Amino acid sequence: MRIVAGIVVVVLLGWLGGTYYVASAEKSAAEARRTQEAAIASLGKKLAGEFGAIESGPLKDACAGKLEPGGAESVVAYSLELPENERPSLRGYETHVDAKFLRMNDRNGYLESIGLDPREPRLAFTSSMSPDDWSRHLEYAATSRSRTEAVKYVVLTSFLSLRAPSVSLMGDTFTAGSGDYRSRVVRWPSGETICQGSGRARMELSKVTGHGGSAGDAASDSERELSDNWVQATLASPLDDVCAAGGKDLCTATANRLTPVDW
Repeated sequence: MRIVAGIVVVVLLGWLGGTYYVASAEKSAAEARRTQEAAIASLGKKLAGEFGAIESGPLKDACAGKLEPGGAESVVAYSLELPENERPSLRGYETHVDAKFLRMNDRNGYLESIGLDPREPRLAFTSSMSPDDWSRHLEYAATSRSRTEAVKYVVLTSFLSLRAPSVSLMGDTFTAGSGDYRSRVVRWPSGETICQGSGRARMELSKVTGHGGSAGDAASDSERELSDNWVQATLASPLDDVCAAGGKDLCTATANRLTPVDW
């Protein structure tokens, strides 16, 4: 009986130890990414006052040949925070184009736009309790950390003169919105400026189709979807200018944001 009890204790301790190890690995990877993003946001805030002096030449031309090619995760974009009165009024779910990171998603290889999470990462025991899933969790944590460490360049952007898209009352016509930007590409983590320039936010969309029980409902649905796509395209525009540094996968991802699929 004592032998059986001892075996149970050993198995239980092994399970607890494994669960803690896996949860710690995931927390450490999340902390590394959050620390990096906090440092990028801090650098952007520090340099915010200098963006007005950036020359008006195209960012794409200014950076041509100056960035060493790397993987899709080697370039991250960050849009500086705007004063409240300069934020365009949007009806979508993605309601802001400022204080956002744009980077390749760890899980599926698509671009994701996120704000800086104010919460400290916590140990996620409940998601790490099954031994069958430990290898998957550890692999994801290792991949997430390696992608954080892969960042070589950060595109810091200040958006100007933003005009939100809109749909007509009947939903049969729309304006695509607009906005200018000034960007500075810095080497990471040194913060050294590599190139800087300007550009115009662009969304290449020819048709909008809304859904609803009436023309007004369909127009509202169209405007929400249009706003979301405009936010994503606006965020992706500066990154698209320098996407060659991240290779084909990054350029494909930014192009998909600039040319959203009609819905």
